[in-house]
Amino acid sequence: MKGQEFVDEIQGRYPHLLEQLLSTSDTTGEENADPPIIHFGPGESSSEDAVMMNTPVVKSALEMGFNRDLVKQTVQSKILTTGENYKTVNDIVSALLNAEDEKREEEKEKQAEEMASDDLSLIRKNRMALFQQLTCVLPILDNLLKANVINKQEHDIIKQKTQIPLQARELIDTILVKGNAAA
Repeated sequence: MKGQEFVDEIQGRYPHLLEQLLSTSDTTGEENADPPIIHFGPGESSSEDAVMMNTPVVKSALEMGFNRDLVKQTVQSKILTTGENYKTVNDIVSALLNAEDEKREEEKEKQAEEMASDDLSLIRKNRMALFQQLTCVLPILDNLLKANVINKQEHDIIKQKTQIPLQARELIDTILVKGNAAA
């Protein structure tokens, strides 16, 4: 679900959301007369963590469907860096969206590292077979040079080998030394 459909659903579920976004957590004396009713999440007790998770601003973010652990982590980070909890729903939502983006980026980077590491281990495992089967070294060599994975000197050293199996061996060894960038 994206775009206007998402907006319509959120507005339908939370008809007073705009008012919450525009308001701050500043309260009047009248509102402070009764202590708030606090609902703890699984594994939470009446600790400072639970109290910080039960402000109107944080509750609004949770009602919007943000992951409770991510909200807690984001709120803790804010309190540690500024000494204060979020004052507006808009601020916490922005921080949560940024945190989700960062989390996705980290996951992508981790997957890319794992895939690159898998490529290198595959080359290592099949090194001997690659030496024997690789018959066209020069195009690969030229592409690695163009991509700045190898330098001109490395390119020329491999190219000067007279036999293709020797070029292949030198190329594979160079790729293994260069690591993920070359694989």
